Amino acid sequence: MKKIEINTSELNFHCLVCGTLNVGTEGLKDICNHFVYLGTNEGGPEYDKLKLHSDDNEENDSETVIEKLDDSYTGFYCYHPDSRSIVMYAVYLFPN
Repeated sequence: MKKIEINTSELNFHCLVCGTLNVGTEGLKDICNHFVYLGTNEGGPEYDKLKLHSDDNEENDSETVIEKLDDSYTGFYCYHPDSRSIVMYAVYLFPN
Protein backbone atom coordinates (compact mmCIF):
# COMPACT_ATOMS: atom_id res chain seq x y z
CA MET A 1 0.00 0.00 0.00
CA LYS A 2 1.18 3.49 -0.79
CA LYS A 3 1.26 5.57 2.39
CA ILE A 4 0.71 9.34 2.54
CA GLU A 5 1.09 11.12 5.89
CA ILE A 6 -0.91 14.30 6.49
CA ASN A 7 -0.71 16.70 9.43
CA THR A 8 -4.08 18.41 9.61
CA SER A 9 -6.85 19.49 11.94
CA GLU A 10 -9.27 19.38 8.97
CA LEU A 11 -11.43 16.27 9.03
CA ASN A 12 -13.27 16.62 5.72
CA PHE A 13 -11.91 14.12 3.20
CA HIS A 14 -13.19 13.88 -0.35
CA CYS A 15 -12.39 11.09 -2.81
CA LEU A 16 -9.72 12.32 -5.22
CA VAL A 17 -11.42 10.58 -8.15
CA CYS A 18 -15.16 11.24 -7.80
CA GLY A 19 -15.26 14.03 -5.18
CA THR A 20 -17.55 12.23 -2.71
CA LEU A 21 -17.27 13.51 0.87
CA ASN A 22 -16.25 10.28 2.65
CA VAL A 23 -15.23 11.66 6.06
CA GLY A 24 -16.61 14.75 7.78
CA THR A 25 -16.19 16.34 11.18
CA GLU A 26 -18.74 13.86 12.60
CA GLY A 27 -16.99 10.81 11.09
CA LEU A 28 -18.07 8.58 8.20
CA LYS A 29 -20.23 10.36 5.61
CA ASP A 30 -20.92 9.03 2.11
CA ILE A 31 -19.24 5.98 0.64
CA CYS A 32 -18.05 5.80 -2.94
CA ASN A 33 -16.67 2.83 -4.87
CA HIS A 34 -13.07 4.00 -4.31
CA PHE A 35 -13.25 4.23 -0.50
CA VAL A 36 -12.39 0.93 1.23
CA TYR A 37 -11.38 1.63 4.84
CA LEU A 38 -11.71 4.12 7.70
CA GLY A 39 -10.22 3.50 11.12
CA THR A 40 -8.06 4.93 13.89
CA ASN A 41 -5.23 3.71 16.05
CA GLU A 42 -7.58 3.94 19.05
CA GLY A 43 -10.25 1.41 18.24
CA GLY A 44 -11.27 -0.77 15.39
CA PRO A 45 -12.38 0.20 11.93
CA GLU A 46 -15.37 2.44 11.39
CA TYR A 47 -15.70 1.21 7.80
CA ASP A 48 -14.08 -1.95 6.38
CA LYS A 49 -15.32 -2.73 2.85
CA LEU A 50 -12.67 -5.44 2.35
CA LYS A 51 -13.43 -7.10 5.71
CA LEU A 52 -9.76 -6.87 6.69
CA HIS A 53 -10.74 -7.36 10.33
CA SER A 54 -12.42 -10.74 9.84
CA ASP A 55 -12.44 -13.49 12.47
CA ASP A 56 -9.65 -15.26 10.55
CA ASN A 57 -7.36 -12.26 10.91
CA GLU A 58 -5.56 -12.30 14.24
CA GLU A 59 -4.18 -8.79 13.71
CA ASN A 60 -6.56 -6.27 15.24
CA ASP A 61 -4.33 -3.21 14.95
CA SER A 62 -5.62 -1.04 12.08
CA GLU A 63 -2.20 0.08 10.89
CA THR A 64 -0.78 -3.45 10.80
CA VAL A 65 -3.80 -4.76 8.90
CA ILE A 66 -3.93 -2.07 6.21
CA GLU A 67 -0.18 -2.04 5.60
CA LYS A 68 -0.50 -5.59 4.25
CA LEU A 69 -2.46 -4.24 1.26
CA ASP A 70 -0.60 -4.13 -2.04
CA ASP A 71 0.43 -0.95 -3.87
CA SER A 72 -2.85 -0.68 -5.76
CA TYR A 73 -4.24 0.88 -2.53
CA THR A 74 -3.45 4.34 -1.16
CA GLY A 75 -3.63 4.99 2.57
CA PHE A 76 -3.86 8.46 4.06
CA TYR A 77 -2.50 8.61 7.63
CA CYS A 78 -3.90 11.77 9.18
CA TYR A 79 -2.31 13.29 12.29
CA HIS A 80 -3.50 16.34 14.18
CA PRO A 81 -0.57 18.80 14.19
CA ASP A 82 -0.87 19.46 17.95
CA SER A 83 -1.11 15.84 19.02
CA ARG A 84 0.15 12.94 16.97
CA SER A 85 -1.34 10.44 19.43
CA ILE A 86 -4.54 9.75 17.43
CA VAL A 87 -4.14 8.67 13.82
CA MET A 88 -6.99 8.33 11.32
CA TYR A 89 -6.51 5.90 8.44
CA ALA A 90 -8.46 6.42 5.20
CA VAL A 91 -7.73 3.90 2.44
CA TYR A 92 -8.74 4.11 -1.22
CA LEU A 93 -8.49 1.92 -4.29
CA PHE A 94 -8.02 4.32 -7.19
CA PRO A 95 -8.31 3.22 -10.83
CA ASN A 96 -5.10 2.89 -12.83
